Amino acid sequence: MAVSIFSPIRCAAPIFFLLFTALVLPISVCGATNYYVSPTGNDANAGTSAGAAWQTLAKVNAQTFAPGDTISFEGGQTFSGTLTVTSSGSPGNPITYTSYGTGRATINSGNASGLLSGQSYISISKLNFVGAGYTVNTGRGMDFSVDTDAPVNFIRLNQIEVSGYGGNGIRFQSRINVTTEYGYSDVQVTNVSSHDNRNNGLTAVGANVNTATYAHSNFLIQDSSFYRNHGFPASYATGNGIVLADMNGALIDRCVAYENGFECTATGGGPVGIWSWDSNNVIIQYSESYKNGNAGSYDGGGFDIDGGNTNCIIQYCYSHENEGSGFLIAQFAGATRPQKNNVIRYNISVNDATLGVARNQGAIHIWNALGNSATDVQDVSIYGNTVYQSVGPDALRTADTATTNTRIMNNIFIAANGKKTANIQQTGGITMQGNLYWGSSGEFGVTWGGSPVTSLAAFQTLGQEKISATPVGRHADPLVTSPGAVPTFNDPNALATMTAYQLTTASPAKDAGVSVTALIGTSTTTGSGPAIAHPGTRDFWGNAVPQGLAYDIGAQEASGLTSFRATYGLATNGSGDLLTPAGDGVANLLKYAFNMLGNGSGQAPNLTTPNASVLTPAGIAGLPYVGIGTGPDDGKLQITFIRRKVSSNPGISCTVEFSNDLGVTDPWAVNPSATEGTPVSLDSTFERVTVTDSATPTKRFARVKVTAE
Repeated sequence: MAVSIFSPIRCAAPIFFLLFTALVLPISVCGATNYYVSPTGNDANAGTSAGAAWQTLAKVNAQTFAPGDTISFEGGQTFSGTLTVTSSGSPGNPITYTSYGTGRATINSGNASGLLSGQSYISISKLNFVGAGYTVNTGRGMDFSVDTDAPVNFIRLNQIEVSGYGGNGIRFQSRINVTTEYGYSDVQVTNVSSHDNRNNGLTAVGANVNTATYAHSNFLIQDSSFYRNHGFPASYATGNGIVLADMNGALIDRCVAYENGFECTATGGGPVGIWSWDSNNVIIQYSESYKNGNAGSYDGGGFDIDGGNTNCIIQYCYSHENEGSGFLIAQFAGATRPQKNNVIRYNISVNDATLGVARNQGAIHIWNALGNSATDVQDVSIYGNTVYQSVGPDALRTADTATTNTRIMNNIFIAANGKKTANIQQTGGITMQGNLYWGSSGEFGVTWGGSPVTSLAAFQTLGQEKISATPVGRHADPLVTSPGAVPTFNDPNALATMTAYQLTTASPAKDAGVSVTALIGTSTTTGSGPAIAHPGTRDFWGNAVPQGLAYDIGAQEASGLTSFRATYGLATNGSGDLLTPAGDGVANLLKYAFNMLGNGSGQAPNLTTPNASVLTPAGIAGLPYVGIGTGPDDGKLQITFIRRKVSSNPGISCTVEFSNDLGVTDPWAVNPSATEGTPVSLDSTFERVTVTDSATPTKRFARVKVTAE
């Protein structure tokens, strides 16, 4: 969205929106039949109309359906038993199970599974699956299991709720024949809620027997929530929100996971809100994971790229108040594939690792198992994250054995209440560059190999925070908004509205980072890929990356405008830019553009103090002034205004426009023959500019259009 406002002429500001058009490809359903199921129906009916509906799941399960058929259950009604899918659709003609009428139908399966399927080209929507309760039920909510020696393709789950099952809420299980594994491909899970089950909210699992191939591929899990999946006593991780394994290609997008895993007692590794292992090309983004736990010894964290993962990314996510790490990179001893070329970038962690002391975990944690040097953590990049830690032991921690080429760049590590900004127990393979450290009471707060490091300069003597001989990094208060705030959204689409942890105008993190691409390249990959592009296209809030003179440190790549909004508590989407809280008729955006905030001449200390001052010929702040030129410019209209330098990454543009009659019959427009004098530099951010019109009419007007970009 671009917002323009004009000065000194007061006028309405046009707002421009980008419109997107979606192309929906039709599904061919020639010869397809619609079937209806209602508690008031009769299994002796034809089932082909709502007035001649079937009555029971037993009748549905006994049928053979054709590609393109739709089976609709009466909305708002409950059907007892298990729904068994026995027929496959075909490309372009899936078999659909859904509801008709008002609301969703409910499949109440009691102590059994809610749905069983091993078929391809199946679409299920607008249904609820309910078990007798996670402590009573012995089945799974929706169980997709390959039952022939062939892969299963095209599964669509949309607007589904699954709850009350003793097993997984939703499971995708592969089939193995000796060393050949058959799994699921082209699966989309959207607008789904899986909660209050005993095991995982959603899982895709395989036998993990063939290191050359993967069982599953091409999954999308989007706009869905997974919560209070409790876990149970076992030697392995139970009660995860989402866990994917044996997967080649998956996108977990805009999901929420919370309060999972608290009844798991695993002592080796435990549950996590959202994670994958033994997989390739899994991307987790725009998601929130919080207050997950484990009654056992480890984990209970927010997000995790675990053992055997390659080419995976966690980006634009928010983790908070988890018992384990907010963001984990881990490689367990039995992993058969390397943990290589994985990225954690532009995320926020607040008060994660609440049990980190007992579990030896930090908010961001890198763990490399003992005795696994052949497939250890390799080529991991962690950059552009912001971590606030006042509960767990450390903002960043590494443990157990050395890694290979782990790069930690441009992160903000804030520690309070005596916590550490970084505790690098295992230093081998770790390179830290361009990070900002702010410990309790302003301390540096780093421990390196078990020894405290008390200053950035001392850290640099250890070879850290340097590029060749050039020192980098910062030890300073990052001056972010609302440090210590722990908002909960439960709506990933609202993450970009977070007002905490943004860089204010005076933040030392601005333009203080290192060049990610100069250090690791514009892309990295391993094996068959795909390549990961660096540094991505955006930050946590959606700002372009990079911008300005250099990378910013932390999860925000702030323009001057975004920092202005953060400093003065304005909405990140710009909705407050055109407001006039001081009642002086001067919009907030103009006060930002024309240097009208401060304690100098022409300035006011805040947005609520009236200030409609006009710039003087030698002034540093104020609204533009209009005059008549002299000498060679005699009789020509001139407008002088304050402009933010391009080099300061202002996030706005200024354009001078002219008109003979205020736009009534002569539209406002740029005069290409107008001339701009040499700008007068005021400081590193502002300059004073005079533009002279080329025309000499008897009546002429000028204005400056300020556009938020």
